[in-house]
Amino acid sequence: MFFAFYTFLVCQLFHLLFLMAMGQYVINVSEEVFQSIYEAKWYNGLVKSQMLYVLVLRKSLKPSVLTGGGLIPLNLYTFVQ
Repeated sequence: MFFAFYTFLVCQLFHLLFLMAMGQYVINVSEEVFQSIYEAKWYNGLVKSQMLYVLVLRKSLKPSVLTGGGLIPLNLYTFVQ
């Protein structure tokens, strides 16, 4: 009985780790989007394109975060706590 319980507990922890790792991946990629756009030579384009780049830059200042029920951010820091 205890073996089945501990096996279930370990499987649930790995499942939670997988979900948290995917949430951390989303955060990392959204930060890379900002960095990539910032480093691009967007200032050489048309004025309309420059304005769109600025909008995307402003939108990507705050990284995208997956949350569990809108309460808990899914990232590795939350998993470690």
